[in-house]
Amino acid sequence: MKIKTIASLIEAEIIQTANLDFEINQIILDSRKIIFPGQSIFFAINGERHNAHDYLTQVYDKGVRSFVVSEAPNLIDYPNSTFLLVPDSIKALQQLAKAHRSKFPLEVIGITGSNGKTTVKEWLFQLLQHDYNIVRSPRSYNSQVGVPLSVFAITEKHDLGIFEAGISKPNEMQKIAPIIAPNIGIFTNIGDAHNEGFENLNEKINQKLALFHTCNSIIYCADFKAVHKAMLDRFPEKERITWAFSEEAIYKISNLDNGATVFKKADKEWSFIFPFLDYASKENLIHTIIILLEKRYDAPKIQERLNGLFKLDMRMDIKEGINGCTIINDAYNFDLAALKIALSQLENEDQKLNKTVIISDILEHKNELDIYDKIANLLNTKNISKVIGIGSDIQRISSNLNPNIKVDFYQNTDQFISQKSQQNFKNELILLKGARSFTFEKISTFLSKKSHHTILEIDLDAIGRNLKYFNSLLRPETKIMAMIKASAYGSGSLELAKYLSFQKVDYLAVANADEGVELRKAGIQLPILVLNPEEDIIDVMLNYRLEPEIYSLSFLKSIEGYLSKNNLKMGVHLNLNTGMNRLGFDVIDTDELVQIISNSDHLYIHSIFSHLASSEKLEDDEKSIAQIASFESRSLQIIQVLSQTKSYKPIRHILNSSGITRFTKYQYEMVRLGIGLYGIGGTEEVSSHLSEVHTLKAKILQIRDLSANSGIGYNFKGKTTKASKIATVGIGYADGIIRKCGNGNFHFWVNKQKAPIIGNISMDMTTIDISGIEGAKVGDDVIIFENNDHLEALSKACNTISYEILSRISSRVKRVFYQE
Repeated sequence: MKIKTIASLIEAEIIQTANLDFEINQIILDSRKIIFPGQSIFFAINGERHNAHDYLTQVYDKGVRSFVVSEAPNLIDYPNSTFLLVPDSIKALQQLAKAHRSKFPLEVIGITGSNGKTTVKEWLFQLLQHDYNIVRSPRSYNSQVGVPLSVFAITEKHDLGIFEAGISKPNEMQKIAPIIAPNIGIFTNIGDAHNEGFENLNEKINQKLALFHTCNSIIYCADFKAVHKAMLDRFPEKERITWAFSEEAIYKISNLDNGATVFKKADKEWSFIFPFLDYASKENLIHTIIILLEKRYDAPKIQERLNGLFKLDMRMDIKEGINGCTIINDAYNFDLAALKIALSQLENEDQKLNKTVIISDILEHKNELDIYDKIANLLNTKNISKVIGIGSDIQRISSNLNPNIKVDFYQNTDQFISQKSQQNFKNELILLKGARSFTFEKISTFLSKKSHHTILEIDLDAIGRNLKYFNSLLRPETKIMAMIKASAYGSGSLELAKYLSFQKVDYLAVANADEGVELRKAGIQLPILVLNPEEDIIDVMLNYRLEPEIYSLSFLKSIEGYLSKNNLKMGVHLNLNTGMNRLGFDVIDTDELVQIISNSDHLYIHSIFSHLASSEKLEDDEKSIAQIASFESRSLQIIQVLSQTKSYKPIRHILNSSGITRFTKYQYEMVRLGIGLYGIGGTEEVSSHLSEVHTLKAKILQIRDLSANSGIGYNFKGKTTKASKIATVGIGYADGIIRKCGNGNFHFWVNKQKAPIIGNISMDMTTIDISGIEGAKVGDDVIIFENNDHLEALSKACNTISYEILSRISSRVKRVFYQE
């Protein structure tokens, strides 16, 4: 689309122009995800705590010359570029998407609801892809920004669109519904997601229903009574294709739990064997089957298609690979949009490693003659060192691929694994991106570091949501220091530091210099505070740009002496003891402290801080306020002296995670976000706003049937009281499971049922009683904890706190990071 057309459609003021006839074919919203800068236009969309206009120079330096802004920049800084000024960049993006959508008269299915939107969309694609040329939302792009980006993918070749729409507050659906303009609507279900954005359930339902104004027919479950009533009130004239387990529905569903599920409509009846047995999957399958029935597919064809469905794993796993490699496993689906998203993930990872991409034939676009040219062009933009293609068609990328990229091809996955040595992969970032039928999970296993099967999964999306929640409590100018000490509370500091850098936190804090050095060696550039520095490694901290906490006069004099002797300068942070009585300058130290730092030409005080001892406890609020008062008076004294003698003002911080939620007026210039970032709140109220981050799981190694009075484990501490089925699980106290929770004091979870620990916990193994748990077998996952209730129960069983449980998890436990 020409720039002048874009300007007209979004009603923009052209404040600077280079070439209004220049054609744009890429929209950029994120300065970190620029692929084709010369063909792109950047929409500067402000977030809750960031101003996208602050990144205009960064975007310009990457080669972009076309911009949509809501704040006019200094145009002299951006020669030979075009700037379109609008009141609201998001509204402009939505206007442009609506105009694009209006050019195509294709049939569109619009999906909303609380849960299942992405699954229904992807299963509909799997079921209908043989008969339609389908365009759909990539992943769960269903927001105010995600919907426009999804719709821009529509081209003349498409004859069916499947788009999902999600909202979190009133009046959002009214903005994105005209962009999708669906003919057929699906309302998946109604639940608790985003409840906080609405006054009540009825308001949330009615806001979601705004998607369906253009629909001829709407499919939904009439057993959701509030949804059914709202549909009747709102759309009495539309075709409402209801389903339910009751009589009052177009499709009556029966026999859901046993054998073939029966669909009955008037005098017609069909039965289907569902490929998945959990209720959520069955509910999602019913919506997809009704779409096919309404499109006049016969039952045998539908069953054939159902048999070919596969469970969706919409996660991008990041894990340690062999020989110093990092594996990014994103074999969820493979189309151009998904490839762009996956390639952008490479920007988050260690840039010192060579980049390898393993891709398969692209089955979703097999009829596009130039699809492999497009793939090659994408790969050429990301400084890829090596490409491994698997399949018969992928070799067509060769003609357009950069000659500096090493290329290797295999007919199928098994051939690759049998012919390729693991020694061919060393110190590489390896992205796996393949169509489902190529079974890239085999490659993931082949290239992953072989270790203990015990795994700690860390949900990066959940950390992002928790960061967003705490952000919402802060003033826009307040900085955030993310605490990633003790290996990020057991989560793995390096991957968390990469992710948090991407999320634009302001500072990182580690426990000791070694942790900071590891981050610097991996390319982390954020400022890093070292909380427990040692005096004899000042040179190391200087070499790696680490900023130590200074907590005593002796340490201050030592570091000032070293810097003065070597004529060096260093940024530091002052810790004031206000009552916690661990580290920190006492009140009597203040005058001498001020004298030393005001006379020093070698120290730069980045911040002054203190620790609240009991910020989460209401009964200790008086003491917390006293600490804050002490901190404020002493820190102001230091700041006044430095502003007079050094002409700068250090920033201050005293609030931790609980403090942020309970003493927000004292956030000063920065706060420290620790355990709350990892999904654990100091109170039930805070916890209700946080997403759970961790899942710890192991495998069943062996199962045996024992008679009554059989001894189990060391010292025969465990003893069966009746005939029992006992499973040995590959996790023990060397992995971080405290021995105190053995002998019935805690339980693991097998097939979502409690399995009590029986006997002592060994170094590497634990035995559990799985009597009465159907279907358990060797190799099954055993969940130690997967939510905060589990973690809290484990903490109580061990007479400790969740912090200790997480930080005790051994380094030999494999960390797997994932995000959607």
